[in-house]
Amino acid sequence: DDDEDEEDDDEEVEVGTPQPSRSVTSAWVGTTAGGCMNYPSWRYNPQYFLHVERKATLTLTLTQHDAKEGMGFYILPGEGPTKKLIHPVKPCGKSVFGTQPSISSSVELEPREGGYVVMPCTFYPKKHARFSLAVDADSDADASLILIPDLWIVKSVDGEWKDQTCGGCRNHPTFVYNPQFKLHIPSMTGVDGVDLSVVLSSNPKEPQNKGCILGAYIYALPDSASTKLVKIDSKDLVEKSNFTSTQESSVSMRLLPGKDYLLVPCTFEPNIAQEFSLSVFSQEAVMVSPLLDTQEVFVKGTWGPESAGGCFNFSTWRHNPQYTLHVPKSLDTVNVRLVQHAQEGCHAIGLYVFHGKKRRLVVRADDLVDSSPCTPSAFFDFSINVRKLLESEEEVEPQTRGRGLSVSMGAKQWSIAGSEEVSEEEFVSFIIMPCTYYPGKCGDFTLSVFVPKGAPQPLLREAPKNWKFQEAKGSWESGSAGGCIKYPSWRVNRQYRCKMKEKGKAMVMLSVDNKVKEKPSFRSIGFYVCRANDSPDPTMMVSDDIIVKKGPFRKSHETYAMFSYEAGEEFNIIPSTFEPGFTCEYNLSVFSTAEMELTALSQPSLLALNGEWSGDNAGGSVNNISWFLNPQYELYVSEKMRVAAVLVQRPRLAKNGDIAQIDGIGLIVCKTDETGGALIESAEDIVGRTPYEQSPDVCVVLDLEVSERPYLVVPATFEPGVECDFEVQLYCVQGEQDSLVVKELPPATFGDPAEEEAEAEAEAEAAREEAEAEAKAAQEAEAKAG
Repeated sequence: DDDEDEEDDDEEVEVGTPQPSRSVTSAWVGTTAGGCMNYPSWRYNPQYFLHVERKATLTLTLTQHDAKEGMGFYILPGEGPTKKLIHPVKPCGKSVFGTQPSISSSVELEPREGGYVVMPCTFYPKKHARFSLAVDADSDADASLILIPDLWIVKSVDGEWKDQTCGGCRNHPTFVYNPQFKLHIPSMTGVDGVDLSVVLSSNPKEPQNKGCILGAYIYALPDSASTKLVKIDSKDLVEKSNFTSTQESSVSMRLLPGKDYLLVPCTFEPNIAQEFSLSVFSQEAVMVSPLLDTQEVFVKGTWGPESAGGCFNFSTWRHNPQYTLHVPKSLDTVNVRLVQHAQEGCHAIGLYVFHGKKRRLVVRADDLVDSSPCTPSAFFDFSINVRKLLESEEEVEPQTRGRGLSVSMGAKQWSIAGSEEVSEEEFVSFIIMPCTYYPGKCGDFTLSVFVPKGAPQPLLREAPKNWKFQEAKGSWESGSAGGCIKYPSWRVNRQYRCKMKEKGKAMVMLSVDNKVKEKPSFRSIGFYVCRANDSPDPTMMVSDDIIVKKGPFRKSHETYAMFSYEAGEEFNIIPSTFEPGFTCEYNLSVFSTAEMELTALSQPSLLALNGEWSGDNAGGSVNNISWFLNPQYELYVSEKMRVAAVLVQRPRLAKNGDIAQIDGIGLIVCKTDETGGALIESAEDIVGRTPYEQSPDVCVVLDLEVSERPYLVVPATFEPGVECDFEVQLYCVQGEQDSLVVKELPPATFGDPAEEEAEAEAEAEAAREEAEAEAKAAQEAEAKAG
């Protein structure tokens, strides 16, 4: 049976216009599950601006839904309804934290110019749950909540103070050995400054380092600087943070567009090894990149009309350029930069990193190393932590790593012509796919990989397309949306012939527009790949030996399946929705390792005849003497034709409203005698017949020659006396429908016994008279001869 499953997609976040309310509902999910203010990620929690008209006592209630996470909320001094808090401030009030369904707390607040911020949160980060937040006043005081939009563009990088790079603050001569980062502020017309904030947080490796104080410095950077500075002049200092926190430090400043700045994170004392994270918050795109003794490997590419595939939300992502990156295992981190060279404006761009060294058609969950969000920026920086990746892979059994996931046409043993031969002992390989968010956004780009100078050079090459591609666009319309094979109407679906010229493997993919799956009536999409059996016709009957592969029915914008084939094989592909009647456009794509041809087959015209088995006309199968009482149809053809005859039963409802049991049904098409009656005495008389099956429908394909006498179509139930409505469907597979004429015959009946006896006596008397006449004629002839 067909079944359905669901598939999630990437989403592009759009900033809406929040409305004030006394009650809001949202969720802690992904990055917005930031935890309490014990953790640097607190600032990513949802934040709500609280406006108070006059002094009042407010009661805030936080309710979690379908979860039992530790949760609570803070009330913080705000900076207006559009500015999300980044720097830690002293709370004006806060609730207790607990796991109960609802937590309430009352606080007396006075009007203030910047208002207040209410920040609901779980105690620990990464705890996902839905929540509601409500505010009530002790009087008619006007108080409302409004979600503060997240207008910040955040650039984050991870680093580490270790060995020589544990330089401490500028009080120490080792200060210059700290990690250094370049901040590039892009040039912008009509903008005299860019506001940004830097947040530095740490993750101490050793317990004794948990009390270490953090800080950061920002200096003007010479335009020519591309590596770490050996001398840092104090007169170039632009801003610095306070050294007061052991967990995080932050600083805000206004920097000039078109300039470069040096950012130096550090501990207050030297020789303290810790991992850290730097986050730069700004409302403009700011480039953050490490200053290292580096070497750069780059390729130039293009998103063109046929290769601007968009992100994973779109099935066309497979057409994006993909690049194989071989990285020496001796490296800890590889920095990747994607720069777009847009003529007008910037597209939202990002990239995906996959395991392996083969171009991808299918990517499953554990095949994805990492991905970036798509942001409308001229450039994008990304880091691949090679060391952590190799450590994680050591924990996975070799036989399970990438099983079925390295799907550049499916299997690990598939070779790629012209691929780089590198030592797997020395290098780890990735596939990098740069993309725009939406398909069809064309432009040139540069993909660069940076590694420390003196390290073994990585190899970056475009991954060759090792498949052939064919595509057909179609639509399910009112007369061609037949649904899956659970429904007899599946035969009206459009079918496509795929001819394979050489032995190989193929992937078939069916996709619809993303907006289609949002329709309430949408269920799922799928398809069938059927053997053509040396016939040029569409598939009209299905069975396990005919269906080669099924594209599973998914409530998603795409579904796919892979199969192997031999040279010269031909297949019919039947795309369908799960249920009949859903109309929309679709794309059918075939990727193959060898040459193939994909064409749409002509849709057979349909002639439908409605009838019923009732009373004496429910004659049962041909095994019964009453078979000839079943409804009958004369079939006339004026040219040689191939017709698929389908019998569909329409079970009547039982008294309780349920559908009655499916009965055994069958269909016989036979020749007729000179009186128009059915000829079924020999096998040559039967043109075609179906077995009797307990099925919603049965089918037989008929090759009909031009005949002076009509053919007779007799639908029947297996048992006599079974009453049911039915439909006979005649599909003209070869030939024109105008050449086919169908005539329903009047219902047959048993005759009156008296009349039948009189008729029999009359026939016997006529026979006696005829015999006497013949004998008399013989005597006269004999007399003459004598």
